[in-house]
Amino acid sequence: MAENKVVATEGKASSYMERFARAKERAAAGDVESGVGFEGVGGADGGGGGGYQFITEAVSEAGVYPVVGGYLDANGRMHSVVQMKALTGVEEDLLSNDEQPFSMLINAVLANCTVAIGSVIDPGEIRRAITHELSAATRTDMLIALRCVSYWEMTGAVYDFTVKCPIRSCQHENKLSLDLIDDLKRYEPPEPARDEYTVRLKGADVDVVWRRMRPDMSAVVEVVGTKGTPEERQAILTFAILMRLQSIGGSRVLLDPGDFVTSNHKRVKLSKVAKQCFNTVQRWSAADRGALRASFIENEPGIEMEFDFTCEACGRESRRVLDIMQRSFFFPAEDRAILKQTSST
Repeated sequence: MAENKVVATEGKASSYMERFARAKERAAAGDVESGVGFEGVGGADGGGGGGYQFITEAVSEAGVYPVVGGYLDANGRMHSVVQMKALTGVEEDLLSNDEQPFSMLINAVLANCTVAIGSVIDPGEIRRAITHELSAATRTDMLIALRCVSYWEMTGAVYDFTVKCPIRSCQHENKLSLDLIDDLKRYEPPEPARDEYTVRLKGADVDVVWRRMRPDMSAVVEVVGTKGTPEERQAILTFAILMRLQSIGGSRVLLDPGDFVTSNHKRVKLSKVAKQCFNTVQRWSAADRGALRASFIENEPGIEMEFDFTCEACGRESRRVLDIMQRSFFFPAEDRAILKQTSST
């Protein structure tokens, strides 16, 4: 296993089974869903044999999984587990499409492979949740669940990958492994059902209301980071703040993806209102922007994707971020050579 030396925040990080137990307790108390994923969950809890199992005991193509953050439906009910089905050739072909932004492909794959979010089984609502409501961390956790379910009989939760040593004189390709369930720490927000937060910016002398970043706005950040001009990519921190804003000084910030990118997501194109808001956010002091980011970290669900490793060749310790938003994450190691070969032809 790759050695993960990242220290979890006291009291917030929790293990897979701890999160599952907490979700079941909340469901029993009537705080969250009591449908798919709980009634008849089989496996280690000794549930009623409804055919659903913990992902750690499930066969391929079956299993429920507790996701960080969860989904708050229109009736105010929090759904904190998902039932996933395995990838098929349809999803593999989708992931191989180089013509569409990867975030849009991920939306389609998740919609195809999500059987239920808590007690929500309506495909339309599941798709809307995936594309417009779920936090980035929740979607990430669903992608992890999808990979585990798809290859459980082959690799379980273990993900094998390579990392190049960042030392210029070395550049050795290190072979590493991570347990996607146990090695990655999850962080739940203090108030899972709350979506909007107010922060007082002392320097600007203004109250700012923000909400957790929506999936469609996360896709905008991806476009800025991959297809923006050098100046736009340099301003990625400003875009990341702007994507979350709901109001500044009592004035609503009514922005959607169309205010930032073209309809085909091929390039960045700011509307007049977006430019005005962008300039405002960029003028805020570092202290004000830092106060906002601190509020994001405290109140958004998260997954610790950083890991430490020691280079096998030079012995230097380095820290890297596990990037699962790439095609190779969804294919076992033995299939990646074929994928790489195909993408280069």
